[in-house]
Amino acid sequence: NVLLHEDDINVRVDGNNRAGFAEISGSRDHDFINRFQQLNASFQSSPEVQEINRKFNEARNSNDQATMEELQGSYMELDKLFKAELAKTIDSAGATLGVIEILKSGRIVDRDKFHNLYVKIAEEAKVKFANSAVVMDFVNDVEASKQLAIGQVAPEISLPNPDGDIVPLSSL
Repeated sequence: NVLLHEDDINVRVDGNNRAGFAEISGSRDHDFINRFQQLNASFQSSPEVQEINRKFNEARNSNDQATMEELQGSYMELDKLFKAELAKTIDSAGATLGVIEILKSGRIVDRDKFHNLYVKIAEEAKVKFANSAVVMDFVNDVEASKQLAIGQVAPEISLPNPDGDIVPLSSL
């Protein structure tokens, strides 16, 4: 995929390479996504994560459940800090096609944990990319998620209780 917005790009290809070779440069959005993916990959291969993985495998081989849980907690804490840094990077970049593509995937920056960031980027994108159907799909998804976001008032629903009486959620 190539993201192109207000940039000229350079594309190098080698049709003689059986494995295929293509190199794209010049697109700030494309470069942003590549940098973001490299940051994610470097976190996974960092010495800290590798050490946790090594110790976890040892604990699993010796069936040491307590150590495995402790190491999972250590990894989750590192991951939480790393994701917070990624969110800061996105926040400082603002609404760009590269940022929107990263957020749309939902694989790197969790929509529930960073809902306010999604809303902020969607609000900026609504103005900046009003004529882009792809961006407006993202904006609409974020708008819809506001109703079910963590911390929001639950939507009204009515269901039967054990006696069969219909009870609205708001009455509880």
